[in-house]
Amino acid sequence: LLSSGLRGGGKSRMSSQPRPPSVPRPQSQGSLPRPALRAQTSLQSPGDTEEQRPQPPPGVPPSNQLLQAPPYHPNYRSSPNGMSGHVEMLPMGETVVVSAAQSSDHALAQHLAAEELNRHRRGTSRHRQSNYSRDHRATSRSRSRTGRGKTGERKEDQEWVNEDEVAEAAPKTPFMTYTFSFVQVLIVLLQILGTPWLPGGLAKWGLGITETRETVRLFDGSEATLTIQNSANPFYGPDVSDIIKWGAKYAPCMRSSIATDTYESIAAGESRAGCCILNGQCGVLNQTDCNSFNGMFQGEGSRCNGSCTLTLRPCCYGATYQCLVQTQSYCNALDGVYHDDDSSTQTCGDVNCLNDICGLGADAEPGKPPRQAERLFLPIFLHAGVIHLIFNILIQISLGKEIEQASSWWRFSIMYIGSGIGGFSFAALFVPDQVSVGASASIYGLLGVDFVHLLHRWKALRDRWSALSCAIFSAFLYLVFGTLPWIDNWAHSGGFFFGLLFGNVFLPFYEWAGWKRHLGFIFSAALIGISFIVLLTLFYENTDPEFCSWCKFINCIEYTPGLCDDEFG
Repeated sequence: LLSSGLRGGGKSRMSSQPRPPSVPRPQSQGSLPRPALRAQTSLQSPGDTEEQRPQPPPGVPPSNQLLQAPPYHPNYRSSPNGMSGHVEMLPMGETVVVSAAQSSDHALAQHLAAEELNRHRRGTSRHRQSNYSRDHRATSRSRSRTGRGKTGERKEDQEWVNEDEVAEAAPKTPFMTYTFSFVQVLIVLLQILGTPWLPGGLAKWGLGITETRETVRLFDGSEATLTIQNSANPFYGPDVSDIIKWGAKYAPCMRSSIATDTYESIAAGESRAGCCILNGQCGVLNQTDCNSFNGMFQGEGSRCNGSCTLTLRPCCYGATYQCLVQTQSYCNALDGVYHDDDSSTQTCGDVNCLNDICGLGADAEPGKPPRQAERLFLPIFLHAGVIHLIFNILIQISLGKEIEQASSWWRFSIMYIGSGIGGFSFAALFVPDQVSVGASASIYGLLGVDFVHLLHRWKALRDRWSALSCAIFSAFLYLVFGTLPWIDNWAHSGGFFFGLLFGNVFLPFYEWAGWKRHLGFIFSAALIGISFIVLLTLFYENTDPEFCSWCKFINCIEYTPGLCDDEFG
C-alpha cells in the first residue's frame, strides 16, 4: 500500500505498480501481547561502526531522509521496498499492535505508533463502559439515520444522553435509598415505643377480631362488665387508631366525609337531652336514660351548673366517629378520650372527635374536618408493623439502589416521592374511608420506572424475558400482599401508573431519540399534572361514600371473619 507517490510527497495511497517482495521479519520479533500498543524499532547506536550498522535494502532511502507517514490503513502489511513493518488488527477492531523492526526508517514506525496510540486512547473509554451502557449503545446504532449535524453526526446521536457522564455523576452509594429505609425503620420503632406527642404500643398479634372484658363504674355507682372488640394486627404493630394518629391515609381527616354526617346526627339527637342530677353528681342525658338511673331530669335543653359535680363527659373512641356521654371509668375501658377540659364541655356536640382520631395537632371546630393534606405524603414512611416493614425494605433496597445508581439521587427522590403521593391520591379517591399505610405505593412506582427502563432497553437486552418475568412476578406478589388490611391495592395501582410517567420524564436513558423523546417527555409531564388535578378535584369535591362501593373489596379480602372490619370503617 506504500507507493512511490508517498515517497515523493504525492497524495495517492494506492498504486498500480506491482508490490516488491517484503523483507521477512527476524524470528525474535513477534506481535506484542494484546491489547498492548507498542512500536519497536531498531535504531542506530552512535558507537556503531559503518559495518555494524544495518544497511537498508536496495531502493530504500537513507535513514536521515524521513518519509511522509501514510494514514492508517487496516490492511497495511509491509512496505514495497522491504520494510518489515506490519499492523495487526485485533478481533474487537479497537486495539492495534504495530511492529516495525530492523527498519532504516524508524520515523515511519514511530508515527504509526503515535497515531494508533491516540486512537487507542480515544477508544479506551468505550472499553471501560459497562454492559449496561453497551446495551444502550447497541440500540443507538439502529436509530433513524436521517438528519446530520455540522460535524457529520446524526442529530439523534447528538441528543443521545452521555451515559458515561451520567454514571460518573451518579453516586456510587445509593444514599437516598438507604436514607428513606432508615427513616422508615426509625418511625416503626417510634410507633411501637411511643413519643411524648404521639401514642405507641402493640396490638394483639393475629388475624380477625379479639375480645376483652373490662369492669367499669356507671353513673349511679354500680359496676358493669363491658365486652370490647378490637382488631388484631397481623404485622406485629400498633392498633389501627394509633396508626391513624401517626398520619395514615384516612379521608375523614382530610375533607368532609361520612364522619361529619355522623357528628350532625349525634348533635341532632342531643337537642332533646338535659341535665340529670343523681346524688350530687350530674351530666347531660336524655330523659329515658336519666329515669333509668333514678335521677332528676332538669328538662330538655338544660345544662348542668356548678351546683353538682360533672361526672358524665363526652368520650370519643374508636377509629371512626363514635362518641358517648359516660364516666371516665367507662371511657378508659374503651381506650377513648375523656373530655373534661372545662364545665362547658358536656355533650358530644361540644367536641370534635376527629381531632382526637386524627391527631397531628388537629384543632378543627366541631363538625369540621381537620383537612390534613399531608396524609397523601406521610403514609409513605409509615408501616402497619414490623413484618410489613421488613417485606417492604427488602424489595425497596434491592430495587431502589439499582434505579438510583442508574439515574441520580435527585431523580430517584422525585420518582420515589412523586409515585407515592400519586398512589395515595389514587387510593384516597376510590377507597377514601379505608386506613392504609406503607412504602409500597412508592415501591410500586419504582416497579413502573423499572418497566420503562426495561422497555427502553428491550432490543439491547440479552436476558429480556427473564427481566420481564421477574418484574411481572414482583407486581403480582405485591397485589396479593395488598389484600391484607391497611395495605392499599389502589395505592399500588396508582403508584405503578405514576411510576411509568415519572420514569418517562426523569430517567436519563432513552432508546427513543429526537422527536420521539421530546414527545414522550412532554406527554408524560402533561399527564402527570392533569392526573393530579383530576384526582384531587374529584377527591375533595365528591364526598359520596358510595362513589365506588365495590372498590373496597379489591383492597382487603376477609380470609377470617372480621379481618377487614377496620378497613371498611
